[in-house]
Amino acid sequence: MQLTAAAVTPPAEHAARRPAGAVDAAAADADVRRECAGSRREEREMKKCAMLMVLLLLCASLCWGQNRAGIEADVTAIRSLCEQWTKLYNAGAFRELVDLIYTEDAVLMSPDEPIHKGRETILGVYERARAADEERCDTSTVDDIRVFGDLAVARGADTGTTKRRSGGETIPYSLKWLIVLERQPDGAWKWAYEMWNDNPLPSTTKPETTP
Repeated sequence: MQLTAAAVTPPAEHAARRPAGAVDAAAADADVRRECAGSRREEREMKKCAMLMVLLLLCASLCWGQNRAGIEADVTAIRSLCEQWTKLYNAGAFRELVDLIYTEDAVLMSPDEPIHKGRETILGVYERARAADEERCDTSTVDDIRVFGDLAVARGADTGTTKRRSGGETIPYSLKWLIVLERQPDGAWKWAYEMWNDNPLPSTTKPETTP
């Protein structure tokens, strides 16, 4: 069977033979499909961005929670260390005290004295003071602790009594202190710098009366 020339028509001629209205409708339909496809792509991108933001917020929340928990654990450990100082000080266990509390190169700054540097030097300060005076720390309060990574700062106040071993009456004392702590390789905290000075005691002198 032979095909005549009229039986095979190029696609361009088919398109050319469509009515003008049909061509416009097809073009409009194609534009609508392209717009719908673009809208769907934008919607998918927006969903991806929203999911990414949720994941970032979740990660930030977890990191903040872990950091907060870590700081609270550090504060608890530092408070416990200060409590250990009071127990060991009152027991006169100065060797154990300086080994547990102070870093190897710790610095102690006492009022009206030169700087005492090093654990062994600080041990000598404690032993000489106890040889001269009978002293007891009755209360030791930690008023504030700030943690900055592997460093921390603590401040507080002590009250107690002291009495010269050579004789004399028992005298109350009150002092305030400031400590800088360093985290050790094993995670423990130790005092690196300590400074303290006395608080004025309430006057016990009775006011004079005028006749």
